[in-house]
Amino acid sequence: MIYWYIYEYAFERFNMGYSTTIATALFLILITITIFQMRYWRAGTADVAEFGG
Repeated sequence: MIYWYIYEYAFERFNMGYSTTIATALFLILITITIFQMRYWRAGTADVAEFGG
């Protein structure tokens, strides 16, 4: 898995810069997927602000 890959590069190969780059890329990918999922699942629901409340 990707987490093991990050761990291996950071602590077994002592390549902190590369592992940090991979971890940051993974974080950005996951946050992007999360935002799209949240927008997709909220698309079918009504917002309270639309009703003037």
